[in-house]
Amino acid sequence: NDAMYDKQHTRYTGKLFRMSTDDLAFYGKLALAGLAVFGALYYVAKGYSWLTHFSMATIARFGFLSGFGTCALLYSSAILIQRKLYINANAVYNQSIAMILKHPTVAELLGQHPRTGEFRAYCATGGFKLPLLRRIRSGSYELGDLLGLKPRRLQMMFVLKNPINGKEGLVTCDVWKEKTGAF
Repeated sequence: NDAMYDKQHTRYTGKLFRMSTDDLAFYGKLALAGLAVFGALYYVAKGYSWLTHFSMATIARFGFLSGFGTCALLYSSAILIQRKLYINANAVYNQSIAMILKHPTVAELLGQHPRTGEFRAYCATGGFKLPLLRRIRSGSYELGDLLGLKPRRLQMMFVLKNPINGKEGLVTCDVWKEKTGAF
């Protein structure tokens, strides 16, 4: 029986097809790597032969369009990821003012056209942030903060005031990202 089980080794140490399993694994990986290189070169040569049927102007147009399309795809992907991951403080500020102005009590106290005051502050927490090494060294964060596992949250305060009678109101907002989908 060629099947040997040795408690000092964690894997099978016998022979298959009259070769040791280590040699068989090495040559198998080598064969797969060679096949992958051959396949890649085959498709490059096939694409090259397909492109030789076109004029140089058409090839240049293909190159420009593919570069332009790649840039457009990467840019739109970056914007999509940014919108999925971050909370825009300006959007929260504008939407909260719009919601507040619809409330009848606020309209009664501050009038129909209140002005924003001098004070505006917000704090964004949660999510993954860089520089990671400095945050790890500080030791004031939990593991969920370091790995970006906590949901993103934005807390905002600002002042609205009536320009006519000088009355002021402090507005506070608490906004967080819901965990839906991949992000």
